[in-house]
Amino acid sequence: MAEVLLAACQTEETATEPVARPVGPKGLRVASGVVKWFNQVSDYGYIACDQGGPDRYVRGENIAGASSMLLAGSRVEFEPREGGMGPEAINVRPLPPNTTQE
Repeated sequence: MAEVLLAACQTEETATEPVARPVGPKGLRVASGVVKWFNQVSDYGYIACDQGGPDRYVRGENIAGASSMLLAGSRVEFEPREGGMGPEAINVRPLPPNTTQE
């Protein structure tokens, strides 16, 4: 079941109307985006949000599943939050190829 929430990556200044977003396993809103880059050696990177707003910092430990790496240009779904490095993504899940933004 989806709850109506403001788009997860928008700031208050850019939010214009509520957008239906599902709630993830940790009870946070779910957003989607594209991996801008991910450094496998340093184990971190950034995700550009489909909904606009700031890019999200992601650490390898916040990637769900067996793989702790992401490829640039890959589509992902994640739970956004404010972290010590600013806006960040947790519980990041790769999406199948050709998945479009809602």
